Amino acid sequence: MSLLLGGLGGGNGDPLPALKDDAWMYAAVDLSRLPAAGTRVCYFSRGHHEQWADRLGAPPAADPTNPYASCTIISVEVRTVAHAPYASIILSPAPDEPQGGAPAPAGDLFRYAFKELTNSDVKEPRLMVRKATASIFPAFGVNQQEQDLVMFDIKSRTWNFTHVYKGGRQMHFLRGDWANFVAAKRAKSRNPLFLLRRVEDGAFFIELRSSLDTPEAEKDRLLAPPLVLQEEINEAAAAAAAAAPAGQGQFQVTYYPHKETGLFVVPRWELDRALGVNWETGMQVRARKLQLHPIADEIPQPATGVITAVHQPISGWRSLEVCIVVWGQSSTSSPTNAWDVEVVPGDNAPPLKKQKVAAPAPRSGDPSTTSHVH
Repeated sequence: MSLLLGGLGGGNGDPLPALKDDAWMYAAVDLSRLPAAGTRVCYFSRGHHEQWADRLGAPPAADPTNPYASCTIISVEVRTVAHAPYASIILSPAPDEPQGGAPAPAGDLFRYAFKELTNSDVKEPRLMVRKATASIFPAFGVNQQEQDLVMFDIKSRTWNFTHVYKGGRQMHFLRGDWANFVAAKRAKSRNPLFLLRRVEDGAFFIELRSSLDTPEAEKDRLLAPPLVLQEEINEAAAAAAAAAPAGQGQFQVTYYPHKETGLFVVPRWELDRALGVNWETGMQVRARKLQLHPIADEIPQPATGVITAVHQPISGWRSLEVCIVVWGQSSTSSPTNAWDVEVVPGDNAPPLKKQKVAAPAPRSGDPSTTSHVH
C-alpha cells in the first residue's frame, strides 16, 4: 500500500510548498508559536532588536509608558533561505484594547518525532524506530506488517521507504531508500532526525535537523547586514507609533527563530493573561507548556524556577527575573517575559532567602549576555 497523496501541489514547481515551510519551522524551533493572520498582537520593538543584539548592540532604553504597539496581523509568510527558516510578518496598528479570553485550542496540524541516529542507523540499510515514536506512522491493516511510505525533504525531493514491523520482536524499521537518504544527507551518528506527518492528509516530511548547523547554514544566518536590520527595526517602530492613533497603515517585521531570543509579536490574549497575575518575588513559576510535543516515551517537563525580581510595567519586554532550578541547583537569574511563564499550581513557595537562589543578573540592557526561559 503506497501512501503518496496526490492533489497537494502548490504551483511554482514545488509539490508541497506549505508542507515544506511549515515542517521546517517545526524542525527549526520544535513548535512555531507564530500567530495566524487576523490575530490581535502586541509588537515589541525591544524584542525585535534583541534578536540581532549580537550585531546591533543593546537596544535603546525602554519606554515604560509605551512598551509595545497594539497591532493586527495582516499576513504571515514562512520562508527558507537554504537551511535558515524565517517568517515575514505584516502588521497593521490597532486600538490598544484587551482582547478577553484565550481562543479555543485548535486541533493539531502535525504529529512529529525526533530520533538521534545511532552508529547502526547510519551503517545499516534500515532505520530502527522506537515503539513510541512509531505511532507517527499509519496503523497497519489486519495481518499487515509492511507499508510503503513516500516522504519529502526540505528540497521537496521524494524518498520511498518501507515501514516494516517485526511483531515477534515488536520493532519497527524504515527500509527502501534509507541507505540512499543517509548517503545524500551525509548523516552521522548522533545527528537528530526529524519526522513529521500532516494530520489533514497524512503527507510525510523527513529531514536531518542538524542541517541547521552546517557551515552553509551558518552563512545563511547572516541574511542581512546590520544597516538593513536596523532600518527594518526603525521603520517598524516609526510606523507603529505614527499610525497607532488612527489604526491605519502597515509595516513588516522579520522573525528569525534560530536566534532563540523569543517571539516579539505576542498574541494580545497572552499579554492580558500575564497582566491578570499578581507577580511577586519568591513565587514559583514554570515555563509555559508547548501545545504540541514530539511523539516520545515521555513528554518533557517544563523548566521550573523562582522569581527573583519584578520590573514594572509587567507589559514590558522581559519584566521578570527568574532563577531556574534544576535537580535542586539554582542558576543565575535570567530576564523573562511574564507571558512565557505560569505560576506553579498550589504555589507554596517558601521565602526567597530559603530558596538559595543566585542574585538577579544586572540589567545591562544587552540581552546577548544572558540566557532566557522559553
